[in-house]
Amino acid sequence: SFMEYLFVGGLYPHERLNEISAQGDNSMGIAANALQWSLLTGFDKFYPNIKVITVPYISTFPKKNKTIYLKKSFFSHKKGSKDLCVGFFNFPLLRIISRYINLVRTLKKVVYKNKETIIFIYGIHSPFLKAVTKLCEKNKLLKTCLIATDIPQFNMIGKKNPIYLFFKRLDFSIINKSIEKIDSFVLLSKYMCEPLNVNERPWTLIEGIYNITDDVETLEYNDGLKRVLYSGSLHERNGIMNLINAFLKTDNNDYRLIICGEGDSKTKIIAASEKDKRIIYKGLINREEVLELQKKCDLLVNPRTSDGEYTKYSFPSKTMEYLASGTPTLMYKLPGIPEEYYEYCYSISNDVNDSLYHKMIEVLNTPKDELKCFGLKARDFIIKNKNPVNQCEKIAKMINQL
Repeated sequence: SFMEYLFVGGLYPHERLNEISAQGDNSMGIAANALQWSLLTGFDKFYPNIKVITVPYISTFPKKNKTIYLKKSFFSHKKGSKDLCVGFFNFPLLRIISRYINLVRTLKKVVYKNKETIIFIYGIHSPFLKAVTKLCEKNKLLKTCLIATDIPQFNMIGKKNPIYLFFKRLDFSIINKSIEKIDSFVLLSKYMCEPLNVNERPWTLIEGIYNITDDVETLEYNDGLKRVLYSGSLHERNGIMNLINAFLKTDNNDYRLIICGEGDSKTKIIAASEKDKRIIYKGLINREEVLELQKKCDLLVNPRTSDGEYTKYSFPSKTMEYLASGTPTLMYKLPGIPEEYYEYCYSISNDVNDSLYHKMIEVLNTPKDELKCFGLKARDFIIKNKNPVNQCEKIAKMINQL
């Protein structure tokens, strides 16, 4: 093919996974890393010669154990590919400039002057956007596709420091100016079109990707207990206390509520587990263990409600993971989750009259065979329709129109 393809993102090269993920901010970094690798799995089918440049997403120095300088390295995202991990200074503020300058340098070496090139940019991150759009101004053979995973203004809630806010505003203006020059978009939610001013430009929806390679084999529990599981971030806004309060209303001694993760509700969760021995808090456990638990439990719950505008612009990645486990899932109807998903899970629209409690009891009292059947249908739906190749095919079709 005469086209060149380039992926610019923040993923962690496999051989540096432990080193770099220790620099990341745990749950967010891990989810973003998984999604980028899944995208590449799909892209490799359509664009076998795609190159990767990564400037890993990590937390800034001087947080504990954070590096002052991340060194550059070469790696291969698949056999025979020549990819590059860009190094940068990791001081606050300086890191944004350092990431930008080093990425511009790298892009100049990698992008051919006289070849048509499609550049995929993962994430709304000013150094990436500015570096790529600057290159495009000089080279009319370049076309861009932004994979937008979140809307940055929702990450600022609660920040007060005037210096921080000043630089954030500057950051936004760089981001907004750059986004005006992007040719096409991959969005996690259709509602993102508005804040990103997509207008007439081509876009496609990819709410997430499930990569079957993550799958684990597991045995069932056979002790007659019924287990409800929540795994993920324990931040207050994710509704975890809702779930605990609903569970506390049940009085069945054979019920268990298992919670895994970290976040600001942790102390309340530990207190609840001391008060009611049926609540088991496991802390932060590794991904394999989480996936295994998801398969072994009887019901998975996502207690996040549709309060807060940000729910329109996000698709909780646990939705896909939960459904893929083959265990029935219960969640609230959220605007960012496409309608088709609700055929494959139990859902409630809002929290009136203890609806979470009542629905949970109803599901736990459903015959086991019926639940198993329902769970497996959901699993098939995800594996067939949301795998890397199917999801990336939507991107490939859009790119062909460019």
